[in-house]
Parts: sequence; structure tokens; C-alpha cells
Amino acid sequence: MRMQVSWPGVKFRGERIESIILISRKVEGNVTTVIDTRGALIAGMVAGLFAGILLLLGRMLFGKK
Repeated sequence: MRMQVSWPGVKFRGERIESIILISRKVEGNVTTVIDTRGALIAGMVAGLFAGILLLLGRMLFGKK
């Protein structure tokens, strides 16, 4: 499996494109991605929530009193 690095707004054309994450305005060809737009948004929200909870816990446990 070849990793495809992509940049937003760039046009991609190919017979078979394999990518972990692909962000593009226009794609021509067969695309196989591990994470689609919806999955990326959900993963980002979960990661942000997890980081926020860890920061709050750290502040509660080790913050100045």
C-alpha cells in the first residue's frame, strides 16, 4: 500500500488512489481511504474532548490551591 500525501484544494487524478486521509476539491479515479470526512470529524472531536478532560483532571488534581 502506497501512502498518498494530499493538500486541500489540489486536484488529483489517477487510476487507483490509496490514502489514509484525502482532502481535495476534485478527485478523478478510484479512491480508497481509511478515514472519510465524517470519520475525521468524529476522531477530531473525540480527541479534543479527551484532551480537555485530561487538562481539567490535571488542573483539579495538581493545580494551585
